[in-house]
Amino acid sequence: MQKFSFRLQSVLNLKEHKLKEAEKLVYEQEQALHKAQKVLKDLQDEKHRILLRRMDFTRQMNFVMMDLSRNFEIGIDFKITTQELKLQDIYKELKRRRGLYQTARKEHKTYLKLLETAQGEYDKERLQHEQKFLDDLNVIRANPSRKEKMEQP
Repeated sequence: MQKFSFRLQSVLNLKEHKLKEAEKLVYEQEQALHKAQKVLKDLQDEKHRILLRRMDFTRQMNFVMMDLSRNFEIGIDFKITTQELKLQDIYKELKRRRGLYQTARKEHKTYLKLLETAQGEYDKERLQHEQKFLDDLNVIRANPSRKEKMEQP
């Protein structure tokens, strides 16, 4: 009996490769998301520090520094808004890549099921072949004259 070979093994290999690539893309996008969130938090912390400094300038009645801090706050607000938009784009891309990953995982799982089915059918055929061989041996042992008939062409 022949050795088992899965006819769709090359397709299964491609599906595994596609799954690994999808995992890698999701991981990279999650890293980008965490990095963007950290930048946004840093900007928000900077804005908070500016507001505290402006309160100090107000108490000191330093109007020039108050005006400068107000202008700096406007710049930080713009950076925060820009970063929030980037964060939204990154999150949308992450959702898209997760969808691709789910699709790749589903396809891979389907081909693994096909492999299991094919392996099961092969094992069943192999067992039937072995059982037939054993049955033939038992018949030959039980009836030695049949062995002689089988050997003659």
